[in-house]
Amino acid sequence: MLASRTNAGFKLAEQIRAKKLANPFVIALSRGGVLTSIPIVEILNAEFDLLYSRKLKQEPDEVANFGTITEDGCLSFNGSEAFYTDDELLKIVKRAESALISDIYEFRLDVGFADLEGKDVIIVDDGATTGARIKAGIRSVIQRKASSISVAVPVMGSWLKMYLGVVVNDVYCLHSDDEFSEKKNYYRDYSKVDDSIYYNRLGILKMFATNGVIHEEELEPEVA
Repeated sequence: MLASRTNAGFKLAEQIRAKKLANPFVIALSRGGVLTSIPIVEILNAEFDLLYSRKLKQEPDEVANFGTITEDGCLSFNGSEAFYTDDELLKIVKRAESALISDIYEFRLDVGFADLEGKDVIIVDDGATTGARIKAGIRSVIQRKASSISVAVPVMGSWLKMYLGVVVNDVYCLHSDDEFSEKKNYYRDYSKVDDSIYYNRLGILKMFATNGVIHEEELEPEVA
């Protein structure tokens, strides 16, 4: 049982540090992934960016989803897309793309996504159930000519870990099993990442990119 997303990030960072990557670049995939990324970025003295993505859902407030689209249009499905018509899929994808536009502007303003050419990219999330978001992230990074691609995810199913081991250079994982269920079941604290915590963490990561220091006193508690 992991204490928190940040605690998981420290454990993953120790694994990754042993690889002695030449040009580490951390890409977070979600709000939870941002929390997991902080100790990895600090310990590896890595560059950082956030790859925005949206889950594909028939209705925006639904929990169930059938895939993921990244900000640069990379798609990954989990199999249930077969239950939708082409017109329905197109409508859902277009709606997700519109939502991503506002997400991206809020974070980057007019600054584009980072140049990953020649970088040792580490894709970070706080866990993976279907793996759709990670697969979409991998597709996005591949087209950006990274030197190497690794995935750092604290918890996932054994089948997904095996799959990722074939498509990326390294997979860093703290727990995987054949009966993997919801991510929250593997954390003592899997609190919702509200806006104040999320933007606090993003601000910390941006400041680290500028001065190379993360001040612990600036971190708001994960539990609001």
